[in-house]
Amino acid sequence: QRPDYPPSLLAFVPQAVWETSIGGGNPFALGEPMLGETVADLGCGAGMDVCLAAALVGNSGRVLGIDSNEALLERAAENLRLSAPLAPNPVAEVTFIEGHFDKPGHPILTEHYGRCDLVISNG
Repeated sequence: QRPDYPPSLLAFVPQAVWETSIGGGNPFALGEPMLGETVADLGCGAGMDVCLAAALVGNSGRVLGIDSNEALLERAAENLRLSAPLAPNPVAEVTFIEGHFDKPGHPILTEHYGRCDLVISNG
């Protein structure tokens, strides 16, 4: 169990996915994304918060998972596949992007952030 996440979110992701998370807390503690919104997860790692965001914004929303580690992005895509059946809504369109997001002027910053309703990072 993860005490930093409420039970309502724990239900959206299988235990095997929670076990891949090394985040430092719940990025949705101040508010969860709503249906139809676009969320970007910076440094998404194995994608646990991407899975949660995809469930919360539903198929009318969009989620971007951004990380510099290709192996973690592959794991995130697998974790999304495992989590999708548990979502209360059909899951959002999810795009995984390999790259660094911490350099000013980087295309990831200019192409995607301006279109996001919520940007999260957990770690």
